[in-house]
Amino acid sequence: MMRTRHGLWILTLIPFVVMTEANAQKQTERYIPIGKSPGLSGKHTSIATVDVMDMRDGTLTCTDTAGTVTVKIDKKTRIWVDRSAQGLTAVDGAPGDCRKGQVVEVKFRNNERRNGVVAEWIKVKAP
Repeated sequence: MMRTRHGLWILTLIPFVVMTEANAQKQTERYIPIGKSPGLSGKHTSIATVDVMDMRDGTLTCTDTAGTVTVKIDKKTRIWVDRSAQGLTAVDGAPGDCRKGQVVEVKFRNNERRNGVVAEWIKVKAP
């Protein structure tokens, strides 16, 4: 009976541990260099080159090895400037930091890579 209670207690805690790990990564994502996000980079993100940042429409068009995709940027989209190559931490960015030719990593909201989806976050490689 005691063994069953311990097993149920552990099963009850597992979702909280998993959610805590996911939340911790969201809180620290800005400090992870482009292409180094565990479990995300290359699977749920696109490392691409900026083609067009349309400030008026709030869209970013970029191209990677899979092709060209246009994502929307809304109020919830986080943008960071990745300065890891200079040995510095990332700083908050803005859509204006996404310029033609720059390397970016885009995390698609709900992990859906398709045109028109909203970007959850964007990391821009510092010039």
